[in-house]
Amino acid sequence: MFFLGGDARDDFAGLYRADLDGSNIIAILPALESPTGIAVDKDGGKVYWSDSGSNKIQRANIDGTHPENLVVGLENPQFLALDIAGEKMYWTDNVTDKIQRANLNGSGIKDLVTTGLLGPQNIALDIAGGKMYWVDGGTDKIQRANLDGTSVEDLVTAPRPIGIALDLDAGKMYWTQITGRQIRRANLDGSGIEDLLTLIHIPRSIALDLNGGKMYWTESNSRIQRANLDGSELEELPAAGVDFPSGIAYVSSLVVRYVAPTGSDTGNDCLDPLTPCATLAHAVEQADPDDTIDLAAGTYNEPGLVIDKVLNVRGQGVIVQ
Repeated sequence: MFFLGGDARDDFAGLYRADLDGSNIIAILPALESPTGIAVDKDGGKVYWSDSGSNKIQRANIDGTHPENLVVGLENPQFLALDIAGEKMYWTDNVTDKIQRANLNGSGIKDLVTTGLLGPQNIALDIAGGKMYWVDGGTDKIQRANLDGTSVEDLVTAPRPIGIALDLDAGKMYWTQITGRQIRRANLDGSGIEDLLTLIHIPRSIALDLNGGKMYWTESNSRIQRANLDGSELEELPAAGVDFPSGIAYVSSLVVRYVAPTGSDTGNDCLDPLTPCATLAHAVEQADPDDTIDLAAGTYNEPGLVIDKVLNVRGQGVIVQ
């Protein structure tokens, strides 16, 4: 998982990565100002975030290298969401009270929703359904609209909602709210509201691991917690210790296995790009589900190749025969 924490007044303001149990915390990109929202393009190898201190939207490689400014001069960007296939990013601004979008490189900024908002916070996308969902802590509403901002609908009245995440296969939306310190869910049309958890501290952003059946959220007391999707089996994660964690994003395995025609399979787990494996078949054998296999350009003779697990395979100028 990835999460943001801190602000410019402390030593913990930055972008972090950790295992799903909260272990192995890595500060990928420290020295941010007041980072708020985060979204990850796993296949593209990029992480995007908004910073309400610098009033920018930025991105970097997943390992934190090559940070770049995408949109600058905003008023108070809060949270963001990505449409990778459509090459768009969407974000909220709770000073201008707008929802906006741009191309993934920051160009082509467009206002989508400019009226009826009073403090929009988190935003989530249903690309296949052509909808965006957001929470507004000023109007106490959860709303949705078409991806172009038309046909705004009120779905739920909820006191001071702040985070939202979607389970599209189950037709559910999950949200956090400041008032009552609750995590709740409902159908995507707002019906069937369920109270899942009432917490001691204020929950903020929320992310879902649908395959693992877990939800993760940040809290105002410098904690990250998780529970089953029905609210059972609450756990505090050792990722606590980063001050004021804000945005959080679930990402499945980020392990990359490297293959090149000049590589070697002998005693090789394919994890080092400087010593790649030689065959796709060996990389598949070494890989765990959701790993990425990076194929260097060239021809691979792989008769009888069987891929019996879900993997991400990438490469250009590759021939497999």
